[in-house]
Amino acid sequence: MKKLGLWIALITMAFSAKVFASLEIVITEGVDSARPIGVVPFKWKGQGSMPGDISKVVMADLMRSGKFNPVSVDKMPQYPETVEQVSFTAWATLGVDTVLVGSIEPQGGERYLVSYELIDVLKGQVDNGQSKVLKDGNLVSSNDHVLAARQLCKL
Repeated sequence: MKKLGLWIALITMAFSAKVFASLEIVITEGVDSARPIGVVPFKWKGQGSMPGDISKVVMADLMRSGKFNPVSVDKMPQYPETVEQVSFTAWATLGVDTVLVGSIEPQGGERYLVSYELIDVLKGQVDNGQSKVLKDGNLVSSNDHVLAARQLCKL
């Protein structure tokens, strides 16, 4: 009986040593008033394919905050790159009062200039616009996970 217990313990340790877990918490309820927001895919101004999709990361982070409900890309009324190209009526008809647009431009040497504008559709104005250089070939680092987090939290 002791040998059986020893074998079970050894097998359990062998399997548990190779198990890696990932925990992702997704908030599915709690806030009934999550605000719809449009996070338009960022325009890539370089050659070839974009090294990462920063707009998907921003959308996922906003969704997980529980405060925002990003509009699906396939349901967006348009894909503007700047505030001048935004049709305020089209977004307001969809029930979206805030739109985030941006672009990513390679700067050479594994550096990228990420520019974005946060647009208040109801007021017809830009609440904030910024540019940020990301380096080492990473469009998204642990410190730059949500570019407009501070501005969005003020909404």
